[in-house]
Amino acid sequence: MMTIRDRFAIALRYEVERRDRGFQARMADALCIPRNRLNDYLKNRINCPEDLRERCAAYLGMEYDEMLKKGLALAGENPPQPAAAPPPTPQPRPPIPADVLEAVRDRRIQRVVRLLAREFKG
Repeated sequence: MMTIRDRFAIALRYEVERRDRGFQARMADALCIPRNRLNDYLKNRINCPEDLRERCAAYLGMEYDEMLKKGLALAGENPPQPAAAPPPTPQPRPPIPADVLEAVRDRRIQRVVRLLAREFKG
């Protein structure tokens, strides 16, 4: 599941990339943060404080919640799906028919067939 940090970084990166050259530097200067720190926020290397996220959204002319929704939409994350049904339980195997056992005349082979039937039962 995506965190708020991830959602915001995706939306911020999208908004900054679609602006003109030098926008990132102007934004960092306007928000009074180092340019490399804004780049770290854009690349989601470090966590952007919530008050700064709100200021970034305001600078971009958007609401903070709107930025989070945009990040979720850009990531293409689907809502969680319900859990899958458990696999069906295996049905027990039927016993070895008497005619098969009678066909095997050797007692040792009959014993092996019975042991295998018990071992692989269910």
